Amino acid sequence: MDKAYERFLRLLLACGHGAAIEQCWRMTREQFDAYLAENPVTDAQRAVMEELRARLGLEPMDDPWGYIHDLQAGFDYSGIEFTGPEYVAEARPEAVAEPGWAVYYGPRGDEPGRETPLMRDFRAFGERWTALALYFCQEGLVLHLAREVEPLAFRAFMERNGLSFADGGREYSVAERMRIEAENPLNLGFGSTLIINGERVDSSGGSGFGWISLPGAENPSRGWLEHYGLDRDYCWSFHTLRFPRRGAEALESLALELRPDCVELPGAVFTAAEGESVLLRHPFTGAEYTLTALSAVQETVDAPDYPDVEFPRRCLAMSYAVEPEAPGLTLRDAREGDRARSKDGGCCAAATAVIASGGEGLEAASSLYFEPPENIEWLPVWRVERGGTETVELK
Repeated sequence: MDKAYERFLRLLLACGHGAAIEQCWRMTREQFDAYLAENPVTDAQRAVMEELRARLGLEPMDDPWGYIHDLQAGFDYSGIEFTGPEYVAEARPEAVAEPGWAVYYGPRGDEPGRETPLMRDFRAFGERWTALALYFCQEGLVLHLAREVEPLAFRAFMERNGLSFADGGREYSVAERMRIEAENPLNLGFGSTLIINGERVDSSGGSGFGWISLPGAENPSRGWLEHYGLDRDYCWSFHTLRFPRRGAEALESLALELRPDCVELPGAVFTAAEGESVLLRHPFTGAEYTLTALSAVQETVDAPDYPDVEFPRRCLAMSYAVEPEAPGLTLRDAREGDRARSKDGGCCAAATAVIASGGEGLEAASSLYFEPPENIEWLPVWRVERGGTETVELK
């Protein structure tokens, strides 16, 4: 048997399921032990584990947490081959030593791009950015951007939301996750168009990651900071954007158009029986709206049917009216709903949800349950624009 495969099976025998192995990298030892205690294996899983152990003569790994973290610390990421056709352009941040820095548009087997340094500071959406470099690749163009975030602003965000770098195993409600995502200073989604030598080219995709300079933060490689000479005492939001335009003629002019994505803000959770009205307040503008529940009906939806797994199928569908009209408002279940489960009673899949609204006679559907709760807690979600398009000259 292949040694790597054998080690994986021993990890599986020690943990009982793959979820613990997948999440171990971001947990402390204490969090990992607590996760295993809170998510014990089911009888069906235990039977499979015992059969593997008996047939293959393997013993569970003594210290799965230690093995995974040691493996992660010593792993050479440069050996990974990216061959997927939809691979998003990346600077290999693992290769921190020059001249190992290389930026690719597509699969790793393609030629790296030719770097044209920019180091152009600009302001957009009230924040300081730097256009770091433009890379001319065979398949297109790759642009690197950095957005500066004050460490005090990030610390205030963490304190406001009760976050710490040690709470990787903490559970968050739907509203908490939405609020954290909306308020995170490193999180800013946007669309982009590159205007090169007068030609407009829309971005075909991108990726990004953050650098947090606060004590206790686990950051990726310092490759970007070192290559571009950036101040590591700041927090940074790094963006890789790709543009499907070929050609490496002289760069005469360069501009970038940025369009911020809308953000979804959670309101106050409420319950409403049929015929009841509740007051909603917009979390950003403070404007007030009256929502009236017109009807509430339990429905059964189609779900996959498997011999060993059953899925929740029931939800509460509510039709409602809002006065005055509230553009950008939707309703969601404030709870996750029930997880799919094996027929011996154990959980085995993620929660399932249904979202519906729009048109005259607005409608919303709760998450899916095996038996819906008597009262659904509804979460109003407000879609808010972050601002208009901004265009900056880079050359």
